[in-house]
Amino acid sequence: MYISELLSKIGFGDKDAQILTYLYERGKSVASTISKELNIPKSTVLYILYELEREGLVTKRKERKTYVFESTDPENIIKKIDEDIELQKERRKIILPNLSKLRRLKDLKSDMQIHYYDKEGSIKDLKRSIDERLDNKDIERIYSKNYKSIYTNEDFTFLVNEDFAIRFRDKDTLKKFISALKDIDETEF
Repeated sequence: MYISELLSKIGFGDKDAQILTYLYERGKSVASTISKELNIPKSTVLYILYELEREGLVTKRKERKTYVFESTDPENIIKKIDEDIELQKERRKIILPNLSKLRRLKDLKSDMQIHYYDKEGSIKDLKRSIDERLDNKDIERIYSKNYKSIYTNEDFTFLVNEDFAIRFRDKDTLKKFISALKDIDETEF
């Protein structure tokens, strides 16, 4: 299957390449036949066919009570590759100017132990636990403003707001985290 290998080399998944090759070689077919002949589950075949259709590489039409799939002009593969190249160029334009920020975050991450909480129940449990520790003087609130609070003790530091909470190893780790985020403009992504 030379076509299948070629498609795999230019970035198609193995099953995508097999299905597309099958349609190029056999013309039109239904998903159940493709599934049986390629020994790929029908649900997977359908998923891939719909993705290939979305990308303009396959068409479908209803015949009687079933959909028949057919490959489009192979020239569409070249168009898809060109679109992918353009998309990668756009991503590169965004990433390159921010690479130093990403490196700082990577360095920061390797130095930190962070736990993120965002489920309503877990945040409520966490806040309840923090309140109990405040009452027992096991934890200290060192910052509170605009529904954001920072709590600390000798074991950890928490940044808590209404929607999420983040546990840091210590205050220095939290400071590094906040410092790394200061340069990031959320409108850039």
